[in-house]
Amino acid sequence: RDTRRQFLHLLKDIGFLGSKGRTGGARSDPVEQKFNSNSRKPAVVAAVAFAGLYPNVMQVDKSVGGQQQVALKGEKEAGVGIHPTSILRQRQDLRPGQLVTYHQKLQTGRTWAM
Repeated sequence: RDTRRQFLHLLKDIGFLGSKGRTGGARSDPVEQKFNSNSRKPAVVAAVAFAGLYPNVMQVDKSVGGQQQVALKGEKEAGVGIHPTSILRQRQDLRPGQLVTYHQKLQTGRTWAM
């Protein structure tokens, strides 16, 4: 709740939201109710989170014989592997064409997404 309140204050400070209303919670503030209307729609929340991570999005390029052979491709590079310590490595359902996000890329003898 505190993070939500801070975010609301930031949006008000930059002029994205009007300055009317309190920041005491979605039930008590009409402004928060209006901008919180999609909070219980998982597809919308996932889309917004994914859009915020856009610079760190790659597409599953190929999956041959399990997770050890998954390769990712981005706008500028292909053949990026999923790092052995990445949580993506645990996913058994990655299929070509799916989009995934990563935190950072690591360049060693190969480029890895983590």
